[in-house]
Amino acid sequence: MSVLGYALWYWVLPQLEVTVGALAQLLVPVFALLLGALFLQEVESLTTILSATLPVGGVAVGSL
Repeated sequence: MSVLGYALWYWVLPQLEVTVGALAQLLVPVFALLLGALFLQEVESLTTILSATLPVGGVAVGSL
């Protein structure tokens, strides 16, 4: 699955603007956190959830 994910990412990356690609990279850990909670029933602490808001907030500011 990792190979497929990397293949997809490197296929899509040249089609994105530089800033969009950079900002998308910042959201990868947040997506991993959400997908782990969704599919693997991982229990996230309040600290982890609050920490995930930092990159999301940075992407929101960067995309303005």
